[in-house]
Amino acid sequence: MKKLIMFILALILLGNIILAINLEEFALKDNRLILVKGDTNLDGRVDVFDLAKIGQIYGEDSKSEDWDWKADIANSVGKIDVFDLAVIGMNYGMVYKEEIANPVFIKIENKSVLFNQEFAISVNISTEREVYAVDFILEFNPEIVRADEVEIGNFFGSDSYSIVKINNSVGRIEFAITKIGTSQGTNGTGEIAKIIFHSRNNAGNSEIEFNEIKVIDANLNEFSNIIIENNRVYVIGEGIFIKSWKIDNNAISPNNDGKKDSARIEINFSKEADYNVSIVKNDEIIEEWSGTGNSARDIIWDGINNNSVIEGEYIIRIEAEDGNLSMRDETKSIIVDITPPVISIDKEPAVSYNSDSVRIIVNASDSSPIAGVLSGNWEGEMKNYSLDGDSYEIGSGNFSNQESVSYSYYAVDEAENENTAYGNFIVENRAPILNIPDISMKRGEKFKAVNLENYSYDLDWDSISYRLTGQSNTSVINCFLAESYLNCSIVENGFGISSIIVEADDGIETIETSFLINISGIYESLIESYSPEGEVIMNENEIRNFNISYSKNITINWYLDGVAVSNTKYFSYSPGYNSSGMHNLSVFTRFGENTTYHRWNISVNDYVERVSLKAGKNYFSLPRINNLSFSEINKNCLIISRAGNCSKELYSYNSSVNCMNESAKLYPTYGYVVEVQAECYLEVYGNKFYKPEYVSLSRELKQGWNLIGGSSESMLFENLVGNCTISEGPWGYKGKRYLSRWNNPGEAYFIKLNSDCELT
Repeated sequence: MKKLIMFILALILLGNIILAINLEEFALKDNRLILVKGDTNLDGRVDVFDLAKIGQIYGEDSKSEDWDWKADIANSVGKIDVFDLAVIGMNYGMVYKEEIANPVFIKIENKSVLFNQEFAISVNISTEREVYAVDFILEFNPEIVRADEVEIGNFFGSDSYSIVKINNSVGRIEFAITKIGTSQGTNGTGEIAKIIFHSRNNAGNSEIEFNEIKVIDANLNEFSNIIIENNRVYVIGEGIFIKSWKIDNNAISPNNDGKKDSARIEINFSKEADYNVSIVKNDEIIEEWSGTGNSARDIIWDGINNNSVIEGEYIIRIEAEDGNLSMRDETKSIIVDITPPVISIDKEPAVSYNSDSVRIIVNASDSSPIAGVLSGNWEGEMKNYSLDGDSYEIGSGNFSNQESVSYSYYAVDEAENENTAYGNFIVENRAPILNIPDISMKRGEKFKAVNLENYSYDLDWDSISYRLTGQSNTSVINCFLAESYLNCSIVENGFGISSIIVEADDGIETIETSFLINISGIYESLIESYSPEGEVIMNENEIRNFNISYSKNITINWYLDGVAVSNTKYFSYSPGYNSSGMHNLSVFTRFGENTTYHRWNISVNDYVERVSLKAGKNYFSLPRINNLSFSEINKNCLIISRAGNCSKELYSYNSSVNCMNESAKLYPTYGYVVEVQAECYLEVYGNKFYKPEYVSLSRELKQGWNLIGGSSESMLFENLVGNCTISEGPWGYKGKRYLSRWNNPGEAYFIKLNSDCELT
């Protein structure tokens, strides 16, 4: 009853008593300023809920278990009293918003369009504050317009990343964009995004409006003072427009060689109309065709200008009218080009055997786009290709058995004019070769000097000098070099193994090798047999077991390239990546003072690459050239069977699903889909291939979705796809779907293209 009396008293005081209350109208909410005291639950208004809260704890102070500091809104004296009720009464019914200076203006363009017409609407922003990211949901009437794609605007610049989702079933676009690689936001005026719509065959209007929008700064603080101007699209009726058109050759060479001598033009209109198609250069009509109908067909232009061939760019102009409406379009062009590409080559005149690389710079110019490929007789593979389009590198170590290398650069332009340039370079020096066998002796036996010249030679006939650079066990033997002779003295009563390291130098290049000297007290062969026999050839990451059999209880030591690696009864060896070349594996056995050994020479190939797959669906491609089938590279993967068009989940995709069986051949640059039961891997054998070889491996891609693979090296997608324009993607799948900016060898990606193009 006491609380009720005090409550009524407070309401009376509202109109009759001037209270000595601090009526400062701001409080803190999540470090932001909010307006109006009395909002005890911070829901943005002063209402009955706030009044009830004061009533519940009226008379309580800060020591009470029910204390709530947000209810102490008058003098903040640590007690809920009549003054708090008075503030509630004075501000009752008020609604507040966050107050922030410098608002963010976001506006959608207004448009009037005809039936069945493509058009663009810009989403623009204007602000004095620095913006780091924007997220919005845009809604439209899907019966009036269709959204085809969203292009990134200029506001955030090129250092940005965006996510787009379009749903034409409900008329919804989800868009998010952020800056990357910088801590600074962007201010000023610009375009966030450009949305490409297409009007349907329904007259009417569609509201284009934001359902939700978020703007944040570089500190991840969300802006709240955002002023939005929504707009609409008016579809006012059917007009004349080009539904589709096709030019079979965008560049022609009218030289009667049977290759792109002319261009065929085909145009389809939205309705029957009187049309005129003309070829124009510098506003002069070169040739024209007229007619009436829904389409203009069988238009063939032979590239002749005033009875001669004049190279350059020509415009196709299209005009049409139906008596009421008319249209004009002159955006497409044809290149006339009969001149072969001009090629110049700049290269190093000579190269050392183990230089870092030899660089060949090619400049090929032409009036129409050109493609080219470098080929030659160098040993090994091309190491790198500069994506500037004119610089090639051939890696070191590829010239060991060559005195000269010849090469050629073949170029063809879009009009199929061809040219080839030739060149060569000299391999001036190749490193010496030194291969010294292991030596086994009995203790007390006199060491015979080893002439290293018997185990070395130089491909360039250079004179070789030698250096002793290391020996591991001087308690067994001491060695020294006198010119090319290795001399050693055995330590008295010493026996065991010492690793000797020797360098060979031809004055330009140096090579280092190691071998083992084994000193035993007595000699009796302790190894009865061994496997494998003969020279061993292995691939990178292959596993091979090396074994010996013996009759005594012996001590065993394994040495790989002169370095002790194990003392087990057998040795399991697996050369890792980048371990190609020659290696030697030695096993030494000891019984008392008697030691014997066996040595294997191992040659490791460098052309095996594993493609790992996750359980579930995977997009994969061949990281090497060999045209293998899936069954040939499948080591331990079990494909999940599927019902439907594909009996098993193994297929490619190029605007349609192409089902495959496991014995079908796979090709580089193509992507494939496989679903496997558990984590596994594929083993691909073959040569690496890089960007310049795409000419010989080129493939046509269709407008829409395509599944592609990349080269044998990682690279950004914009460098991989050339002039193909990706509108969505690249999407990969490796157990789960992911968006990637990089192509990685062995993986494949879905990309959506705006038009047909060629992956070169």
